[in-house]
Amino acid sequence: LPQGLALDGTSNLFVADFGATMVFKIDLTNNAVVTAFNGMGGSMPSSMNGPIGIWCNSQGTTVVVAENLSGKRVRIFQQQGGGYVPIQQLPVPSGAVSFTPVGVTEDSSGNLYVTDDAFGSPAWELCVWKYAPPYTSAVTVADNSTGHLWDPRFITMDSAGDFYVGNRGTIPPSSFSVFNPSWNFLYQCFAGAGVSFINAQGVGVDEFGHVYIADEINNRVVRYLACPLVTLPTPTFTSLSTPTSTMTNSPTSSPPLTPTFS
Repeated sequence: LPQGLALDGTSNLFVADFGATMVFKIDLTNNAVVTAFNGMGGSMPSSMNGPIGIWCNSQGTTVVVAENLSGKRVRIFQQQGGGYVPIQQLPVPSGAVSFTPVGVTEDSSGNLYVTDDAFGSPAWELCVWKYAPPYTSAVTVADNSTGHLWDPRFITMDSAGDFYVGNRGTIPPSSFSVFNPSWNFLYQCFAGAGVSFINAQGVGVDEFGHVYIADEINNRVVRYLACPLVTLPTPTFTSLSTPTSTMTNSPTSSPPLTPTFS
């Protein structure tokens, strides 16, 4: 059951496999699995429980994995030799009752963002947590109080630093919400006419700004085309010279002929 995906800058793809309870590293050049890791090894070994969300740095040396089954948690893995071992587990945010991490991403300043889709008993959280280095605590940057998040799943960023969060559900319907780097709400997209998606899961943005949503129920990927903003040139004005003659009320030529009809 592959879930989250992450690409590094050296043609390697990391796949969080929820069913196999491990992460696979695939060399896309040779289309081969380079290694697989399940949380064992290192100084704090512990088997993975439902890996779902994943992020990696551009070198592919650091991988962050959200685990969604028993022992829900987010861990940071470091490459050691030919494998990856856990080096840090993020603490459960203060005030979180049913912490259920799903998506994870990191910004250029090293801040980690984790979507939390816990709802029902004993509490509803439905928010995005921000962990700043050294990742010892977290604060909420977005939640469902404004109606922009109701079952946040996967999360990603574009090159401008805007955040995209996929919302799963039928009532309200699935959508994705977009926030600027300061987590001010920008806009929200639902399914268009004749195109519906249910249970939005993975979300991705390409270099052109097109958004891709993994539709779990309909077994497909829905693409939203970006509408580029057109910047109009600044108008320029040329000042008119002062007229050299003065207009009078007396015509200088005969008035036009009045048409006659027969």
